[in-house]
Amino acid sequence: MSRALVAIVVLLGLIGTPRQSAAQNEDQTCDRLPRNVQIYEMFRSTVQLLIEQSQTLQRQCRIIAAAVHVRIVIQTRSPEAGPARARATIARHEAGALRATIVLPISQEMPELLAHELEHVIEQIEGVDLAALARRDSSQATRDHQGTFETARATRAGQAAAAEIETRQAELAIARRETRAANALKASLRKPQ
Repeated sequence: MSRALVAIVVLLGLIGTPRQSAAQNEDQTCDRLPRNVQIYEMFRSTVQLLIEQSQTLQRQCRIIAAAVHVRIVIQTRSPEAGPARARATIARHEAGALRATIVLPISQEMPELLAHELEHVIEQIEGVDLAALARRDSSQATRDHQGTFETARATRAGQAAAAEIETRQAELAIARRETRAANALKASLRKPQ
């Protein structure tokens, strides 16, 4: 076998590996942002906290971490920058590598928007043909006049992450109130009567 053919076979094997690894790593935890995701340092802890509070974001994190051919840059923008919500720009290179840039507005909707845009990246990791899907089933994918695709799958992922984080934050608020009440009760019991 020629060296060029061996190199192509090895490269194709590497490109196929992320999908297999993602399935194998489905039950592992994702306790930090994957190395193939870049984000401004000042927002890293916020995104990490969102991941910790959402099973949907944890699932996405595991899939993206296993996809060694993917690089994601997450950028934020001020809400004053305009009415646009969020967007992902995804480019596939000849060798199969994916490069995605996700731009998120800083807002209360960040958990939903982040999960939504990450799901679009995962659709591309999995090789989903959005144009064919939109032609086949407009309830699952649509294409607007600018050529941008929207999928029901990404919408569901965003809504799930938002609900999970809202539930987790409510649980934490209740736990904090219960701790304060317990501490107040202990303090009142210690006071001499």
